[in-house]
Amino acid sequence: NKYLSRIKKLKKRKFNVEKKFYYKGFQDKVDDKHFHTSYGDFTFAIGGVYETPFKDDEIVNAGGKNCVATNKVFHFCDSIEEIQKHYNPKYYCIVEPLGPILEHNGALLSNKIRIVKEVFI
Repeated sequence: NKYLSRIKKLKKRKFNVEKKFYYKGFQDKVDDKHFHTSYGDFTFAIGGVYETPFKDDEIVNAGGKNCVATNKVFHFCDSIEEIQKHYNPKYYCIVEPLGPILEHNGALLSNKIRIVKEVFI
């Protein structure tokens, strides 16, 4: 079967996919690796993985509009410029969403993220 033969060939190829970067803004910097957001007393650390108590299916079923509370999701954006439309943080980090990604008013939301590294602008 030509079709199955073609699929097997495609599975053997390796594709280079450019990874998408997402950004999160922070108001305060505790030290070289720890940051505070403008809301709450939560501290984020570079390399840290953070997860809300809400499961993937709960977040997806609720939708972006119903998940804007900071106790349900973490907020981030696909550009620093987009973050600055919402507020003006002093520090920025690249984040990797590890849960489902939802969108609300230009901000992206996920129940699980990893703080990758600080970026300087």
